[in-house]
Amino acid sequence: LLDSAMSPLDGDRFWETADEPFEALAACFEFAGFTIAGNDFVSHLPIAMDGTCSGLQHLSAMLRDTVGGSAVNLMPNAKPSDIYTQVATKVEEYLVDEAATSDCAAAWMGKVSRKIVKRPTMTFAYSVTARGMRDQILGEIAKQADGGHFLNGFTNYESAQYLSVLVEKAIRATVVRGAEAMDFLKQAAAPVAAADSPIIWSTQDGLPIYHRYVKTIGKKCKVWYNGQEMAVTLREEQKKQDKQKHVAAIAPNYVHSMDATHLRMVTNRVFNEGLTEIAVIHDSFGVHACDTDLLHYALRDEMNNLYGESQLETFRTQILELLPAESHDEVPPVPAMGNLDLNDIYEAEYFFG
Repeated sequence: LLDSAMSPLDGDRFWETADEPFEALAACFEFAGFTIAGNDFVSHLPIAMDGTCSGLQHLSAMLRDTVGGSAVNLMPNAKPSDIYTQVATKVEEYLVDEAATSDCAAAWMGKVSRKIVKRPTMTFAYSVTARGMRDQILGEIAKQADGGHFLNGFTNYESAQYLSVLVEKAIRATVVRGAEAMDFLKQAAAPVAAADSPIIWSTQDGLPIYHRYVKTIGKKCKVWYNGQEMAVTLREEQKKQDKQKHVAAIAPNYVHSMDATHLRMVTNRVFNEGLTEIAVIHDSFGVHACDTDLLHYALRDEMNNLYGESQLETFRTQILELLPAESHDEVPPVPAMGNLDLNDIYEAEYFFG
């Protein structure tokens, strides 16, 4: 560490072996500074706290889901809960059940790694399609297959296609209530889409969200670039709404709006308490080391404030305001709440790690 800091170019270059070399080098500089100056050293690195699969954290908090909440560290755990490993384990259980009747299941047994299920699990809360899951798995196994077949006797496409179904099933079994919340959002959006109307809702801190997808048509035109004629297709918006996209996109966009609301609430909270330096990227909050206690509490308190009342009930009320009275019975009730105690978040050490 010290050699990297003192001689980053002429030394052993240990810092270059890290996953993020320049971040590692910055840490080496900090360590060297502390080694030299001791307690008089002033740290300048941003210390990041990241959510555990934040989309699923929000979905689990919405319906107070104890199973999903435990899987994404909304509850106190002695060790960090790893939802990706839990999903991979469930998939292996399904393979055992299907191995007797499926050669592909038998070939997959023992090969479902955390890496293979990670991206599908991360993007589930944002309504990744079955095709999207397949492509994510295909991309991961292609890296591990070194250009050949990942499973003997099956193409990588066949392998990914088969596993994607089991991965989605495993995710839904791990975050049952989160999946129910997503299904509710789609069902609530359907009558609004049928009425050819946008969906408009307001977040807890007052930001209006306008959700609308319109149909497009492709228009081809020829352009000249670098001395060559090329044909390009431009998408031109139409007046009519794309009802299919309207419904398909509501769950990820609603979850994103909640994620962003939590980000704003936390940022405003710490700013009002005197913290003027913070770096935020989606579900990652970075502050200086001396401010981590303040951030640690604000992240938990604002999550509790956000879901202290049912956001889905508020959303349903706002949906009903967009529809005529005779269409109100087309909007389903909000799924029943689970038993997750949001106050447990204060003791959930790995909620944001």
